[in-house]
Amino acid sequence: MLPGSEITIIKQNLQEQETWRYSGQVLQRTPDAVLIEATFNREDSVFQGIPLIKGDLFIEAYYTRRWFNIFEMHDRDSGAVKGWYCNVTRPALLADGTLTYVDLALDLLVYPDGHWLLLDEDEYQALQVSAEEHAQALNAVEELKRLFSLGAGFRLEHIFPVTDPYEARLKTTIAEHGWQIEHLTFDQSTHSVAEAALAARVTPQDLVKNICMIAPDGLLVVAIVKGEDRVSAVYVAEALGLDGTPRLATTEEILARTGYPMGGTPSFGFEALFVMDERTFEKPLVYTGGGSPTALVRADPHELQRANGGLTASIRK
Repeated sequence: MLPGSEITIIKQNLQEQETWRYSGQVLQRTPDAVLIEATFNREDSVFQGIPLIKGDLFIEAYYTRRWFNIFEMHDRDSGAVKGWYCNVTRPALLADGTLTYVDLALDLLVYPDGHWLLLDEDEYQALQVSAEEHAQALNAVEELKRLFSLGAGFRLEHIFPVTDPYEARLKTTIAEHGWQIEHLTFDQSTHSVAEAALAARVTPQDLVKNICMIAPDGLLVVAIVKGEDRVSAVYVAEALGLDGTPRLATTEEILARTGYPMGGTPSFGFEALFVMDERTFEKPLVYTGGGSPTALVRADPHELQRANGGLTASIRK
């Protein structure tokens, strides 16, 4: 399936019955993805405030390991981007000039200014998908939200195949500083210690977690402990000489202050007071947040400390 070749796209329902078919042209091909150019072949309409005209150009990205596809919609005459329509699906299947995907009804519509709408939740609930597929669908929605969270100016061609923007930022930071830290991306959640251990095929004892806190004076504090340990806010205050006990940061505060979402927050790469528990140095290599809830980094804990410039203290309960 080479660039320039024609391809047939077949959409199926949950019972794998064909519901739509059309043709396109392959623009790019990687082992796990294909980028296709097609034209809108339905009657003119207005969808959620977006006018769709027969002949509008669609640039469509499909993935054989991800649970979504993305359609970038361009005006037929001006070429301007009208928005992005993202389908939550089973991973696409590619064979003999044909691409087939099973649509799971749930969709994310993103407007040119970056704001989005989650569509067809009722239709998705009626499908009664399996627990495993439900988890994959929810992860797909969150991944798409992260992908478009950096605002307007997004273009599909810039991220094909999809690279999580937070992971990309962290990898750039690591490379710019020359830190000996390895970035790892997974096809499953690494949000919790248990999920991260399962994805990396290690034990929870190989994980360290980054607990974001807000000091009484408003400073961001990151307390780093082993995966199985809990943080003592009192000990953190004593170690850092804070005038009072810090509180846990909210999800919104974590993203705003670190630049990374909760569940993917790394041990370095942003302004904060860092303190690492003594037990985090027990292993020669540890795993911790990799920028997104499907990524980790692996490093010598001493290298993590070199990157964050933090203190060492006993801060676990």
